[in-house]
Amino acid sequence: MTSTMSSRTRILIADDSDDLRRALRNVLETQPRYTVCGKAGSGAEAISSARELKPDLVILDLHMPDMDGFETARQIFTFAPSMPILMFSIYFSTQHLQEAHKIGIRGFIQKGSSFETLLDGVETVLGGQDFFLAKSEDVII
Repeated sequence: MTSTMSSRTRILIADDSDDLRRALRNVLETQPRYTVCGKAGSGAEAISSARELKPDLVILDLHMPDMDGFETARQIFTFAPSMPILMFSIYFSTQHLQEAHKIGIRGFIQKGSSFETLLDGVETVLGGQDFFLAKSEDVII
């Protein structure tokens, strides 16, 4: 996380939908403590952007054109093993949650969850805790 109170938390958004990236940016930047430092439309772009920008948090889609979010996260962890990653996907199963948790992804939120849930997930993951929630708002693991 950022080191001074005046600094804003820098977030990278990786999703293959321009509209979703724009919507997430709008929601996140309603909070004065967050700024979106970059965006990526593929796994390869996410890896490159994470390496270059060194964000405080990556919000990562599970399904993208060139590689899935799990492989993208694994590759990010090779050069930034403690980088917080929050998976954000329409696909949501116990198997997805278990795989995300196993490889070190700190949270998993289903697309369609409320903006409040997204912001709670961001805060929780940035605070060093895991956040795995379904659209029903029930904790899964």
